[in-house]
Amino acid sequence: MARFGVQYGDEHAKAGFSAHLAGVTLFPIQAVESMFVFCVVVWGTGLMLNTYPAGSAFTFYVLIYGAGRFYLEFGRGDGERPSLCGFSEAQWTSLLLVIAVICAEGVDILPISRWHWMALLLLGVSIIFIATWRRLDHWETYELLHPQHVWEFVAILNHLDVSRQSSGLHLNHSVRAIHVGQTSLGCRLSVGETMETSRPIKHCTLSKADGSLSIKTARLQARLIARLVAHRGVYTIVKGSPGASRMR
Repeated sequence: MARFGVQYGDEHAKAGFSAHLAGVTLFPIQAVESMFVFCVVVWGTGLMLNTYPAGSAFTFYVLIYGAGRFYLEFGRGDGERPSLCGFSEAQWTSLLLVIAVICAEGVDILPISRWHWMALLLLGVSIIFIATWRRLDHWETYELLHPQHVWEFVAILNHLDVSRQSSGLHLNHSVRAIHVGQTSLGCRLSVGETMETSRPIKHCTLSKADGSLSIKTARLQARLIARLVAHRGVYTIVKGSPGASRMR
């Protein structure tokens, strides 16, 4: 999800695209990766056409694409793919391929280049830095915005909208029931509507099962909800009872 990007419609959902993301603005990470791969292939072709040692183009492609794919993975939203220690299967594969190339160079199977070690060092430092940052953040941002948790939020929002409509919760009518959804991380959400200055205002009440909802968590969830419902206006966060916040 992004402030600017592309939107897929119902026709894309019928063709296999995730229906819960139809209408949501998404960053075109696939297009970025395609352009990146195109540039890498062009550069690698230039290496093949010049007098570089055999295998230079191969090592260049593996190292550059591996490093690039590692960072591009942070922009993908595939929640069903396996991961280990907070890094996806593709990221670990990229790291292993870079290590394999360095080892092959060490035994003279592939031509040696000093900058190749820099690629391995960059990936290693990135993994340590990102893992440390997530630990200091108590994994809050990473887990809340993880694709699987986002999907849970989408399912809850859709379910609450259907439940509210089927229960007869319309504007200018008294509330007959309050429907609350909860994610696997204990984030609770309820949805409603009110009239203010002759226009409908949609509000979402946010809380946590253990009562420890911080303002940071509330802001992350509010931003997530706004993006999911294709928000075009301004929303505010109103602090409620201890451990709860309301988004309008």
